[in-house]
Amino acid sequence: MEDYWEIESGDGFTIHGILDHAAGDQATPEKAVIIIHGLTGNPHEYIHESAADFFTEKGYDVIRPYLYGGENGRALVDCTLETHAQDVNTIVNNIRGKYKKLFLVGHSYGGPTVMIAKPNGITAVSLWDPSFNMPALWEMSPPKEILGLYVARFGGVDHLLGEAMIEEGRTRFGEKECLKISGEFTAPVQVIGADESDEADLYAQCSLSWHSGYEGKKECIKVAGADHIFVRGESCDKLLNATLKWFEQF
Repeated sequence: MEDYWEIESGDGFTIHGILDHAAGDQATPEKAVIIIHGLTGNPHEYIHESAADFFTEKGYDVIRPYLYGGENGRALVDCTLETHAQDVNTIVNNIRGKYKKLFLVGHSYGGPTVMIAKPNGITAVSLWDPSFNMPALWEMSPPKEILGLYVARFGGVDHLLGEAMIEEGRTRFGEKECLKISGEFTAPVQVIGADESDEADLYAQCSLSWHSGYEGKKECIKVAGADHIFVRGESCDKLLNATLKWFEQF
């Protein structure tokens, strides 16, 4: 069973999302997973729908926010990593007291979103093929400027992004800043890389990522044969089982 919810962002916007209820009779389970989608993504992508089914069967509530869209929601062209992170903190602050354990997942650009947010009260995080070193990423896939907006191509589809996001990505959150953020994080960090994603060659994925600066409990693994969105073969099943195994340690 799922419900749709909305909360106020604090700066005049409405954040929308989905709550997937844990299987069983408990009114509110003791644990929940918040899943943050990537840039141009949404909570209905295959891995997010699969994760909702998977984790609810394991006794977790699953919270899937939209980082843009919906009535009075942010527009993608007005978003940055900073606004994404701000909204993640708003969501966490809104639900933290409802659960004994609260886990956080970030896919792709959702990875830096989670790490930049550095929310309090998180039990552990899992980052699914996360973007790392944003200037290198945007240099690899440079967007085209058209009439003050930027067209970025992901998966063969063009998307409009705002100047603020592109400028942020080109000038901030390089390797050194990402490692500093990693070192300041306050919850255990798991990175799950996809060894056949578009970004694998760029980052030599999992050799250096969001776990690298963290000094606490951490893990970095690869899913062999997986693409960036984990739809090939059994890669999504492997991703979800590895995430569950990590969460169950805490």
